[in-house]
Amino acid sequence: MGNFWFIQIPKYITRMAAWGRTRINVFRNVLALLTGALLLVLGFIFSVVVFAVIAALGLVVWGYLWWKTRELRREMHEHVSGSQVIEGESRVVEEDGMKTKNAEPDDPHRQQ
Repeated sequence: MGNFWFIQIPKYITRMAAWGRTRINVFRNVLALLTGALLLVLGFIFSVVVFAVIAALGLVVWGYLWWKTRELRREMHEHVSGSQVIEGESRVVEEDGMKTKNAEPDDPHRQQ
């Protein structure tokens, strides 16, 4: 293509256009920074709310289970406090190679 006088842009217009773009880029950078900071804060707030809801649900489930098992815990406590401890000794008996067979007491094939 040849150089046409009506296509050529004077240098001062090019410099003005570059200067205008620089101001727009600074504005865009500040706007992007503020938008990013706002999104970061909103994400933090959202995560705090989500964790609070999860903690509240966990507390409700724990309270429900605690309430439903209170009778069982009371019975276990009464059973332990009324139980007897049997003292005794134990010794290890070495196996003599005999094989034992588990059988019911009324099994006709049971060996005596």
